[in-house]
Amino acid sequence: MKLQKVLITGANSGIGKAVAHGMANLGYHVIMVCRNEKRGQEALSEVVNQSGNHNVELMLCDLSSMASIQAFYQTFIEKHDSLNILINNAGVASSKRHETVDGFEMQFAVNYLGMYALTGLLLPQLKKGAPARIINVSSMAYKSGKIHFDDLQLKNSYKSINAYGQSKLAVVLFTRLLSEKIGSEDITVNCLNPGLSGTQMGVSRDDGSGKFLASVVKLLFQSPEKGAETTLFLATSDEVAHITGQYFSKKKMEPLTPRALDDEAAKKLWTISARLSGVEPNSKSESVV
Repeated sequence: MKLQKVLITGANSGIGKAVAHGMANLGYHVIMVCRNEKRGQEALSEVVNQSGNHNVELMLCDLSSMASIQAFYQTFIEKHDSLNILINNAGVASSKRHETVDGFEMQFAVNYLGMYALTGLLLPQLKKGAPARIINVSSMAYKSGKIHFDDLQLKNSYKSINAYGQSKLAVVLFTRLLSEKIGSEDITVNCLNPGLSGTQMGVSRDDGSGKFLASVVKLLFQSPEKGAETTLFLATSDEVAHITGQYFSKKKMEPLTPRALDDEAAKKLWTISARLSGVEPNSKSESVV
């Protein structure tokens, strides 16, 4: 019997690394997806050494770049014909507005659009690995979020909290609509709030600023291991094997706010995301438009 394969984005630090540890300890074939090779290799060595599981591998992908996501996908399908669990964990928070190489606002691109594109590309492999699960990491910040359809990249009035909230609300809207589109197929899609954890989330990808604040946060909030608990629950528990399209916090389903239940906004965002990324999620065939 083949080992169950789980792919985890943002797996070199924080909650992502804690999830990688947890899945490796349970004997899964773990694919750690990271942006930085050096940090990724260090995290991989730590996971292998502490778990004793040698079925752990590193793959590189920068979720802020559509070209990198496409290149990752081609490499992935050359090595793997199926996938059982996709954990979209990677995320960023930035006090200043940054644009990606594709011209997208960084938080929107990494926290949502890159996740959307990667998931869309991998749907055929998840179908082959069914019963399969997709787990998208959102945040309680979605509750204050709003999709700024008139200025999606927030070029005119950027505030970090608005950008972050928008990206996390987008994750919830995508989760619900993807679950609906998949329908009766044996692939579940859920999202979650990991809670406030002491991670490197607020540290700049460019200059490393924000490390002091991150160190203070680490003292005040829960550990990454605690923050990983709901993700691990959704990835492995029989209790949620047939639950889909839901939002979880502390391993419990929670009702969503009216904005997160806006089907028209979800459909509009999906259409825009397909155009921006060049990917139309479709588990029945190749995902690229």
